Amino acid sequence: MIQQSLLLILEHAAIHFPLVLAAYTVVSLMKVPDLSLEQAYISGAVFSSNMLILTHSWPIYFSFPVVTIASIFGGMFVGLVSSSMTHYLRFPHLLSSILTAGIFHGVNQFSLGSSNMSLSRYHNLLGYLNFLPRNPELPELLIFFGLLCILMYLFYQTQLGISLAVHGNNPRFFSHYGISRHFIFTLGILFSNGLAGLGGFFDAQTSGFVDLNMGAMKVLFAITSIILGRTIIQTNRPISLWIPVTGSAAYIVIIQVLLKVGFNLKYFTFVHSLLVIMILALTLKPKNSESNHLGV
Repeated sequence: MIQQSLLLILEHAAIHFPLVLAAYTVVSLMKVPDLSLEQAYISGAVFSSNMLILTHSWPIYFSFPVVTIASIFGGMFVGLVSSSMTHYLRFPHLLSSILTAGIFHGVNQFSLGSSNMSLSRYHNLLGYLNFLPRNPELPELLIFFGLLCILMYLFYQTQLGISLAVHGNNPRFFSHYGISRHFIFTLGILFSNGLAGLGGFFDAQTSGFVDLNMGAMKVLFAITSIILGRTIIQTNRPISLWIPVTGSAAYIVIIQVLLKVGFNLKYFTFVHSLLVIMILALTLKPKNSESNHLGV
């Protein structure tokens, strides 16, 4: 029983890890309130599912990378639209992300043809390394988790990765050195939305269907995870991969504990919000509240 609970924690943490990384990058490091992450998550699921249908007859070693890349590009497409509104139309990015979410709700519904689509007739691309019958997707999800940790650690050491944190600390810094702030901003938005799209692909493959509401409250989930991570990992370093890793695991543990005690699933968002309120009330400093739009 305990072993199965631990496997479930690992599986859910791995599924949502790309989304938490996306929120950590754009909301926590860049200090940009990007609410279009939910639609990027759904678009990643929709794009990858449509590509899965198109490549259903292909060998797995061709289909798998094509479908995975499609999910990332699906999320990046959302980021391209929102960042373009912010740059060319001079909208505040919060407004741009809300408008983009409305646009892609219609785009994704048109792409699916309905509000949901089953994937049961097609290959489960995350179920080929079926070492665990009750958790067939877990081995491949853990491989992705490890690869993401390595790649993100290396990325955060690069000049671009550091620049994203600089953007959150002082966006005007780049103008003093002839660096395009728009370039840094756009790449950060594209990068984070692409990660969110990858998370949508994981969710769709694991659950076996795509639904237009599968991204509902996912931003709240990601922000709660980051807040938990920051509370547990006390560090002065501007970038720490341990924050999204620890936060994801801690959040899933809390969910599993609530399930074990018989808590009603309908009230999970209520718990999310109360948890965020309590932690921020105890830890958020007033001097940081202006730049930390979403508390992280």
